[in-house]
Amino acid sequence: MSTISDGIYTYKFSGFAQDAATLGNFLVGLGWLEVTEGKVSGQHHSTHVRISGGAEPPVHWQFAVTGHFSLDPTSHIGSASLEFVQQDATANEAQTLTGDFSFVRAAAQDRYWVISKAGTQVRTGRLPTTKIAMEVVEGELIRIS
Repeated sequence: MSTISDGIYTYKFSGFAQDAATLGNFLVGLGWLEVTEGKVSGQHHSTHVRISGGAEPPVHWQFAVTGHFSLDPTSHIGSASLEFVQQDATANEAQTLTGDFSFVRAAAQDRYWVISKAGTQVRTGRLPTTKIAMEVVEGELIRIS
């Protein structure tokens, strides 16, 4: 696995996140990424729901995605650094999430399993401060064209 083929990939993921109030959230999501020479752009949709704490409804988010992939040909494990910019909020309220991921080729060519590597950096609006969201996700990425 020395390269990732250029093309369009779809993905799905699920996982868990914990906010500052120590309340847990279950996350699910899907999206698509266009990969060109290791650079990434695409769209991301995710939904989260509190695991406890009442009857809060699920919350849906839409993000534009940019970033890049890199590969370690000796370990066959790749890395991705991605930025997610919320699309369904005003500039003062929109979240920008920055996360790092590891991936490995699955049984088929151009199909990968993905996990998050660390907490996700979260910036809200134009504020200069960044918080860390404790988040763990896993998913699958498949080339469709």
